[in-house]
Amino acid sequence: MESEFWKCIQIIEKKDKHLLFRKPNVSEKMNALSKLLEIGRPTAISQLVPVLKTSNDELRNAVCNTIIKLFARINSKTLHYSILPSCFITENDLDSFKKKLTKEQYVQIVAIASFNNNGYVREKAVRELSASNDRLAIPFLIYRLADWVQIIREKAEQGLRRFKSIDFLDALIKNIPAFEWARKVKRTDLGAIYSQFMEFILAENRNYLFHNFTSYPDKVRIILAKNMVSAVDVDLKNIKILLRDKHFLIRIIALKHHELLETDEVEELLQDKSAKVRLQVLYLLKGRPGFHELVLKFLADDSGYIRYFARFSLRFNNDDYATLYYENLLKNDQIVGSIMGLAETNGKTFYYIIEQFLSNKNTKIKKAAFYAISRLNEDAAYNFAIQNLIQVPLNIDKAVIDFLAMHPTDEVLEKARKIFKTGQPLERRVTLTLFNKIGGWAALADIIMGTIDSCKSNREISLQYLARWRNKAISLFISPKTDDLARANQALSIAFSIHEKQQFFTENPLHGLYFYLKQ
Repeated sequence: MESEFWKCIQIIEKKDKHLLFRKPNVSEKMNALSKLLEIGRPTAISQLVPVLKTSNDELRNAVCNTIIKLFARINSKTLHYSILPSCFITENDLDSFKKKLTKEQYVQIVAIASFNNNGYVREKAVRELSASNDRLAIPFLIYRLADWVQIIREKAEQGLRRFKSIDFLDALIKNIPAFEWARKVKRTDLGAIYSQFMEFILAENRNYLFHNFTSYPDKVRIILAKNMVSAVDVDLKNIKILLRDKHFLIRIIALKHHELLETDEVEELLQDKSAKVRLQVLYLLKGRPGFHELVLKFLADDSGYIRYFARFSLRFNNDDYATLYYENLLKNDQIVGSIMGLAETNGKTFYYIIEQFLSNKNTKIKKAAFYAISRLNEDAAYNFAIQNLIQVPLNIDKAVIDFLAMHPTDEVLEKARKIFKTGQPLERRVTLTLFNKIGGWAALADIIMGTIDSCKSNREISLQYLARWRNKAISLFISPKTDDLARANQALSIAFSIHEKQQFFTENPLHGLYFYLKQ
């Protein structure tokens, strides 16, 4: 990929031979530009900018469009500042580009120039962006508010004020995160201009903002929400907009003014799908009349944090929580929270009631049941896990594998090996994951055999597992058992030969593995 990239650059930068009766052939350069777009590396921009000075209109247009598309792929300020400053653009170049490029193209090139190492070029770029009347200029003017040259910062602020109109309201709102970044740089105090633009958005255009609030990205809505709750004229209407938001952080931000909430809003928040929201509301209600009766309902909440908070809040009541969770399960009430609660309160006396939930159709309930049993009765958990090692439809295979990896008995290994020998590709993949988690000498032979599996994806994942085994091998201070070493050597002999013949990978992945098996 690297050599292909530079080959394209060389083709594009190649000087055209001036022929008397024939125009330069640009088709090769066009193909190279197309290939650069496929490779998609914005670092090519600095090599392409000088080619914009070509006298060939067709090539200039193609190069400019390629630059613009690569520019659009830069998705962070870090990349902007690492790639664009070195683009060789002069003030005279900008004058020339303004005559030869379309207005849309020119604004994009000027935006690139606004990061230039040369302060005079940045200053001219700021003037051009300010006069462009193009919404694309807004984020790049905001970036220049944090420029290290004072006059550029001042001109960027002046230019940005030209965009303070309803026509650019959406663009201003969507670029609020850039404003936040510029304030954090702290080269100058941006408090005044920031407050003015927030006043313009939140107060002068409040109805428009409320109507379109949900359409903005999460990061923008979070910043807006923080400013909304900090306003002096915040009311319930503002808060309700935030309470209805899909992002839990915004709903939590709204709780800054919980005193404005009515009973219905509080009840709804206590049933919020986000445990963090529910927990925050409970913290706010702690100490109020009726809190004791309220928190009782959350002893079996699905969230472990909330269950702990509820038990801690009621810690002086000496309640028998295990019995409470058991009685909930008898009534099929708050099943997940009650199952997990039994595990957390050492309810070994009642573990048997949890077993019935291992066959429940609800995945969340099944996972909770298996987790609880593994905490309360390891023998029962082991028996279930060994019987359901490849029951993929059970949807708790990861939990089962994790448990068996901590209990790698001979029975577990033999069953897994039998499944790997006779099972379907997906079943074999499950056992490969188990072998990887078990690791050590006991699983080496099985991982080796996985690299010659008939399923390509299984071979590839086994290769990753083998690499992990090699990395950890230096810490395997315990000598391998005789049987494990013999199995590994046998597997290596078989698999090595097959790799040489089949060439599943560009190189035999087992090269050098004999070194680890010398004893």
